[in-house]
Amino acid sequence: MCLIILAIDQHPDYPFILCGNRDEFHQRPTKQADYWSDVKHIFAGRDLEKGGTWLGVTTTGKIAAVTNVRDKIDIGTDFLSRGELVTDFLKGDISPKHFIEEVKTKEHDYQGYNVIVGENKDFHYSSNRVSDSVKLDQGFHVISNAKLNTSWPKAEQLKKNFTDSLRNELFEAEYIEKWLMILRDQTTFPDEELPHTGVGLELERMLSPIFINGEHYGTRASTIILLRRDGQIHFVEQSYGPNAVLQGRKDEMIHLK
Repeated sequence: MCLIILAIDQHPDYPFILCGNRDEFHQRPTKQADYWSDVKHIFAGRDLEKGGTWLGVTTTGKIAAVTNVRDKIDIGTDFLSRGELVTDFLKGDISPKHFIEEVKTKEHDYQGYNVIVGENKDFHYSSNRVSDSVKLDQGFHVISNAKLNTSWPKAEQLKKNFTDSLRNELFEAEYIEKWLMILRDQTTFPDEELPHTGVGLELERMLSPIFINGEHYGTRASTIILLRRDGQIHFVEQSYGPNAVLQGRKDEMIHLK
């Protein structure tokens, strides 16, 4: 993932809401979200190059996501795939807090990451760019390619648009369509507002929107996850190809065991 907003206990019908975009090179092979044939309780997309995932849920109610940190700190190529962080949590049976504690002991095996893991309303955040992991409180949290709740323009724009949407009483399907529209926002921002992550101004401009429309690199998937009061997870994913062409949609109601 590259941009995520979380809402914990901010809607009477949904204890937890996640909306996010995954940005990636279009040539990187990917499988759309589905139940995994080798780990049948996992529902997630899959990176066919490394075998992990950027975002997923399980039939027992676990939810996890990872974003890359965009900086120039890591040198070399001998790193584990960050997608393993999500996969390992979804496969395992330890609590979110204990998983994060374990990950912290091997954080230098990965390039820069932010990871969120949780179940029910017990969500935890960790990064190998901060010293302390945190339990996420009630409220809104935004993660992009920087540390938790860093005020990048697109992160602030996503938070504003999303929180505004919750002021309206809508049916679930209407919320989902509204949020998918918000995730397709291609607004760019003035140069003076852009972060300085070491990639150069031209690339900062290209990466500045919530939704990146590109021929070779761009937003590959927009995902909505709703943890409902009735004990189900509603998972909706729209997949995109080069130049923001819609390639597919997955809409799954996951009944928790």
